[in-house]
Amino acid sequence: MSDLVKTIREAWGWCGIEPTEVIAINSFGNVIVQDDVGEIWRICPEELEATKIASSRSAYELRRGNQDFALDWEMEVPRLEAEALLGEPGKGRCYCFKIPAILGGRYAGDNFGTISIVELLSASGNMAFQIKDIPDGEKVRIIAKKSS
Repeated sequence: MSDLVKTIREAWGWCGIEPTEVIAINSFGNVIVQDDVGEIWRICPEELEATKIASSRSAYELRRGNQDFALDWEMEVPRLEAEALLGEPGKGRCYCFKIPAILGGRYAGDNFGTISIVELLSASGNMAFQIKDIPDGEKVRIIAKKSS
């Protein structure tokens, strides 16, 4: 099992995903992953969410061809801005939002950084778990803890 699949299992397993394969990773560390029953999920670290997006690999391939999905996945505008400000993130790294969008972080350069993909998925899964039962608009306190 790859380190990334292991990280996803540990950080995001609480939401029902049992990952077996990473299909794609975008420049902001969003991942498309297949689970143990063949369903396809998208993990979106800046939104602190994991969403089932297709019931099978073939259904995912159809969805991937949808222009709206492709535009959202590519994140071209923030990617180009991050690239201009920070350069290439490097092997095993991606761009990230210093403050996740769901917690009020802006889709703008002063909120962009780079991070290892494994660290991003681990931290975002942890934060998502901490806020999963908090109603929209409520104040939150995220507790950082060292991963194992």
